[in-house]
Amino acid sequence: MNKSGNAYTRTNDLLLRFYEEQDAPSLYRINTNSEIQYLLDPNSENVSFSKFKQKLERRLDYRWDHYFVVERRRDKAIIGFAYCYGAIEDSAIAYICICIDKPYMNSIVSLRASYLFLSYLFIDQHYRKLYAEVFGYNYQVIKLLEKTKFVKEGCLAKHQLWGRQFWDLHIFTLTQESYHLVCQENKSLVKRLSCSTQKN
Repeated sequence: MNKSGNAYTRTNDLLLRFYEEQDAPSLYRINTNSEIQYLLDPNSENVSFSKFKQKLERRLDYRWDHYFVVERRRDKAIIGFAYCYGAIEDSAIAYICICIDKPYMNSIVSLRASYLFLSYLFIDQHYRKLYAEVFGYNYQVIKLLEKTKFVKEGCLAKHQLWGRQFWDLHIFTLTQESYHLVCQENKSLVKRLSCSTQKN
């Protein structure tokens, strides 16, 4: 994992940074929040903090790539996390997941965190194409993906049981070329989301 330039991991109010062991309690709180837990894994069960920490560290070591916590800069509160998985280096592709705590889900914070993570992956890490998998009931994430110009490329029909109903698994994608085009077409938005004028 390469370190990122500050311009791609900070805004005036947010910071993406690598995981540290003292972050585990905050991440445990977010991951076990019943209001958002089903969005990540509809069949997950709450586990003890120690088991959660062990599972998290195993995934960091063996499964996930580029794991960040989303930190609010003014008080260093952790309000989410982002990671990619299933990366194929030769093809320069990966799957991404971004989770923002419930109070910030439908706010500009989600968009800023997404922009930072996409910038890091496309610009710093030179990924060619990113995938996002989302269940049909996860309307917030579908809306966020559409705002960041992901396009729906596939669907696994009636893939997941949740709430006594089978839901589709939608597959969204964004290419590096499309990402750069979106940035060029929305310079005012990019300027608001980034910290290109900020001294770090």
